[in-house]
Order: sequence, then structure tokens, then C-alpha cells
Amino acid sequence: MEENKKEVAPEVPVQEQPKNLYCMAWHLQSLIEDVKNESITNFSKPCETCKYLKKCDFDFYSKTEELTKLTGVRFSALIKKI
Repeated sequence: MEENKKEVAPEVPVQEQPKNLYCMAWHLQSLIEDVKNESITNFSKPCETCKYLKKCDFDFYSKTEELTKLTGVRFSALIKKI
């Protein structure tokens, strides 16, 4: 039974995983609302009302690592062009 368990990415401490995924979802929700309202996206807006505001290092791209590991989708701002 243990063999079938999906392995968690070891580089991200388990206690940080929910915060990182919450961050991604909160930013996505804000982006969707801005698109619906046809307004210019304010990337820092979700941080202003985030429940993890006092504990955050505001390094958004480091938080994308967990989602990339789970999905295989890389974020273009992190991909170096050669």
C-alpha cells in the first residue's frame, strides 16, 4: 500500500506546501476577477488581503515551485531564454 503513495516534493517543507498553493490560488483568483472586470491586473493586490501576509517573504516565484512539481507546468518568468 505504501508503494502507491504519491511522493511529495522533498525540497519544499510539508508545512510550506499549503501556503504556497494558497498563494498561487489567491493570485489566480485575483487575476480572474481583474479579467472579468476588464481592469489592469495589480499583481500585489492579493497580498494585501492574504491570510499569510504577516508570515510571507513575498517571493511569489519561489512559491510556484510546488505547483510546477505537481503539474509539470513551468512559469515563463522563470524560464531562461537561450
